[in-house]
Amino acid sequence: MRLMKRIKPYSWLLYGAVAGGLICYFLRGFFFAQEADFIKDIFKVLIPLYGILLGFLLTLIAIVVSLVGTKLVSNLIKTSHYNNLLSNSKILALLYFFTLIIAVVGLFVQKYQIPVFILVIFLSIMIIVYSLRTAYKFFQIFHNVGR
Repeated sequence: MRLMKRIKPYSWLLYGAVAGGLICYFLRGFFFAQEADFIKDIFKVLIPLYGILLGFLLTLIAIVVSLVGTKLVSNLIKTSHYNNLLSNSKILALLYFFTLIIAVVGLFVQKYQIPVFILVIFLSIMIIVYSLRTAYKFFQIFHNVGR
């Protein structure tokens, strides 16, 4: 029972990986048909987007960490939801960072641009799924801050 409680938050990574794998598998023909300019344009959009979202996430982590003295956070610490939230946020920040780095590399690599593009799409879908879960947890906390 304890193991399931610790694994459950990370199951969303698996859901994102399955969704990303299926989408990339079924759309691989579309991805391989794209020209280098189209892929570069997608990378040029994703790089600033992930940089901004990473900045917002780090700001949210800083806000939650600054609330340590409040009754809400002390209750979260007692129930171990605080550590869960911070570890999920760290994983999400790492996903953003690695996807950002891979997209920058894909912008300059010509020979392997399509596989890098598919990897970035796969990671992007994982990020979307995991971001929804983490955002839900943050909204639950901020909804209860005034109580």
